[in-house]
Amino acid sequence: VVLDEDVELFRGFVYELGKEFYLDGHVRCKGQLAYLEETIVRPYSTYNRGYGTVVGNSPATVFEYLIEQHNSQVTTPNKVFKMGINEADSLSKSHIMLTDSDDYPTTIEEISSKFMEESGRKGLLRIRNEEDGRYIDIL
Repeated sequence: VVLDEDVELFRGFVYELGKEFYLDGHVRCKGQLAYLEETIVRPYSTYNRGYGTVVGNSPATVFEYLIEQHNSQVTTPNKVFKMGINEADSLSKSHIMLTDSDDYPTTIEEISSKFMEESGRKGLLRIRNEEDGRYIDIL
């Protein structure tokens, strides 16, 4: 955790420690969203295509499904995300999302491709650390 007085600037984990010849070194860190790189998305669809899980077709439902998939695969409680503010439906004029996946992407790749990069959708992910856990918001 990096603080500026009482303001939290960064929260994450160390993934690399390096020591140089003169005993100086470097530390590399990743933020909490990197936990979503450690899990995969199993085949799913918002319509029945004969295989994979069928999930609801609203963007909010798809986002919740992706976070549930992540949470079901992590082995330690410190990598779990609770559902926070979910404004994913506001990313679509019709509030309907026809999508699928059968490539086994990481959770963050799937969220990025479906909610951040697709035409017409520009979501923002935010992590909030509260006393009762870590929340993920999509705005």
